[in-house]
Amino acid sequence: MDLNYSHDLIRILNLSSIAPNLEFLYLKDCLSLVEIPSLQNLSKLTELDLTGPNKIKDCPEIPCNIRILKLDGTGIEQLPSSIKHLSQLVILSLDRCTALESLPSSIGNLKRLEELYLSECSRLVTIPSSIGELKCLSKLKLLDLESCERLKSLPGLPSCLELLHAINCHSLESASISFNFLEHEDENEEAYKSESEDCKFLDFCNCVKLNKKVMEDVFEAHKLGQKVTLLMAGGEVPERMRYKNKGSSLSFKLDLRHVIAFSFCVVLRPYGEVDFPGFEVDFTCESGNRRERNAFNLFSDKDVANWNGYYGGPYPYLSDLSHVLLSFNGLRTRFDEECFVEASFCFNTDYYMDRPEIMECGVHPIYSRDKRINNEEEASSSSSLDLNLSLCLPASS
Repeated sequence: MDLNYSHDLIRILNLSSIAPNLEFLYLKDCLSLVEIPSLQNLSKLTELDLTGPNKIKDCPEIPCNIRILKLDGTGIEQLPSSIKHLSQLVILSLDRCTALESLPSSIGNLKRLEELYLSECSRLVTIPSSIGELKCLSKLKLLDLESCERLKSLPGLPSCLELLHAINCHSLESASISFNFLEHEDENEEAYKSESEDCKFLDFCNCVKLNKKVMEDVFEAHKLGQKVTLLMAGGEVPERMRYKNKGSSLSFKLDLRHVIAFSFCVVLRPYGEVDFPGFEVDFTCESGNRRERNAFNLFSDKDVANWNGYYGGPYPYLSDLSHVLLSFNGLRTRFDEECFVEASFCFNTDYYMDRPEIMECGVHPIYSRDKRINNEEEASSSSSLDLNLSLCLPASS
């Protein structure tokens, strides 16, 4: 039943008696719509679109088999606790619900939910901690919080999350990203080299109050092999990143034989407001007469536009604030002959006009790890090159 753009429609009849086999109900932009009867008895209903503007303030009773529920732009003030019974729900969209102040903790019971949209919910103050609890929202891939301007903190998030879109959350001060630290018992180094399906992107563009601890936590996650990309407002490379330099390039001696991954960082200063560009890193190493060259994708606007097909909108503009981009890259090629070589890294943008200036860059090589040695390295405050290289060698060397 498609009643989209029925601007004079005020209410609809009880559909369970006249259309018991209804599967889809579309009521988008029904400007005068005031109320909807209970839909709970529509046992075959799988998709409901109530996207506003409209005059609906209360969420109707929804059948348990619903898969897509769109309440964007409605005047609802809260979701009913009975939402926990929507065991088949895959997409829940609440964009522009400006009267919505909170979500029920029972939202953590939505075991099949993959996408949760909350952008421009201007009164939303908190996100329930239940969304990050073990076995809650175990399939959530995307969480969109763009322009939730009153949101001050984020709880722990589910480990399955792939894209956190939290740009322009101007009051956001803290975010727990403990899900990044899920360490597997299998220490297989192949995990560092493969393009993993569980790669995560945390987008905190223009979140001016966000604590830099988020950046430090992501950097620590890289050292554990977690494939995470972070964009957030800030002006410095993580403190514990081993090599850093002003500008867009740096060089150092690298233990090429044992390196398995890199953590990369750039600090960007836009020229005014520019669309966020793509970046890559040129990696060159020399040993004797041998010269190897490789390139890593640090970030691309296509990564966001097609992040597993979930986010397809235009990427937002950076403000005139400096931003930090932090990325993990596994090394696909293994080198068995050389050990210490001269390595050079140059960070490039694929934009030629109005491209942001790279103020600072950083590289942290991640070596094949012995847990005991890695723990010693984490505890050491020394930045000596010789000490750092000796700590990263395997125990058998």
